[in-house]
Amino acid sequence: MAVVIPYGDAQAHGSIAKSITFRRHKGKVVLQKKPHMRGVRTPAQITQQERFSDGWVAFHALDLWTLEYLQEKAILMSSSASIIFLSQYLTDAIPSTVKNNFVKEITDLDNPELVGTAADDILFEYLARIDAPPGDTVLADIEDNANIFNAGSVASPYDRLVIKLTRDDVPAIVVPFDYPLLLWYNNFSDDPFLNLVRLPEITMPPPCSDTPRTDCGYADLSEIFAPALPGAGFVTQYLETLGTLAPAWFEIGSRSCSPGIIYTYPGTDPLCTGIRIRFVNNGPTPYNSPDDWQTEFWWARTGDPTFQVDLFFPAFTLNPTEEISFYIATDNSMYFDAAMTQLAKHCGTKSVELFVAWDFSVYWDQAMTSLANSPYFQP
Repeated sequence: MAVVIPYGDAQAHGSIAKSITFRRHKGKVVLQKKPHMRGVRTPAQITQQERFSDGWVAFHALDLWTLEYLQEKAILMSSSASIIFLSQYLTDAIPSTVKNNFVKEITDLDNPELVGTAADDILFEYLARIDAPPGDTVLADIEDNANIFNAGSVASPYDRLVIKLTRDDVPAIVVPFDYPLLLWYNNFSDDPFLNLVRLPEITMPPPCSDTPRTDCGYADLSEIFAPALPGAGFVTQYLETLGTLAPAWFEIGSRSCSPGIIYTYPGTDPLCTGIRIRFVNNGPTPYNSPDDWQTEFWWARTGDPTFQVDLFFPAFTLNPTEEISFYIATDNSMYFDAAMTQLAKHCGTKSVELFVAWDFSVYWDQAMTSLANSPYFQP
């Protein structure tokens, strides 16, 4: 840009040959290249520019562990952290539906955003699964919130990678949406990689059911597993239903608490509004039942096929002549009272399996039709 007096005219203005322009600036004539206005931007261009701007804002707002992950990933990919982030942020990446079966060995794990309060709140296991005959190889595991890597086995070729979450404690704890898992691994060519997995929101374990089971009209048989417990032969276990023909608890089967299979007898009421297990100690000494003591029942509604029910009991002690009852909910959780307000044992689902795709997206189902979450940095 230059200050000139064209043709001796201090008031000159306008353009010449659409290439240069005279204009006045602070009382002087300025010569400059004629500006050419850009064409009007389309809505798509405006949206992309705004998204690009938002992407940079999001990149500079990343927490430290995410930035460190991107920087380490960038080294492996001969790129930069910002390029990797923006390329995923600006692209509507379609999660893979191809099963992941290339993780041969996990060399390290990290859960950078812990949610548990105990050292063993949630166990994360990485499983190399063979479909037929069914079998799992534990590649590694880690717990929230101990966050200590435990190496497993080196896998032989397998069908699919599975992440299994297990938790035994109550009350429930929520794994938040986008909970991150970092894993360092070698593929079957022994090349090292680092990848991020993001989880969906998961309640571990689900809240206990407080709805009574009503599906027992008769019992076929019952089995208690070894070893035998001292005094078990003097303790009787009764299976009872609350009937519809008479509003009282009715015995549909009984057995001693010694190991073995006992056949029981059918009840006379085709329907029931509740089921309970009642223990009575008829022996001369106290009976101490350990936590997770198990009984299997085969029962059904009258006229329906018989099915198997696994019941796990809390620890309890019965002195001579004492008795105790456990009322069964729809998920086999047990309560001390018929109103289902005093929980005795949570027996609902304690584990969740997520199936890992080629790009480390995770799915609720083995067929990979129900997406749970993707590792992409989506806005």
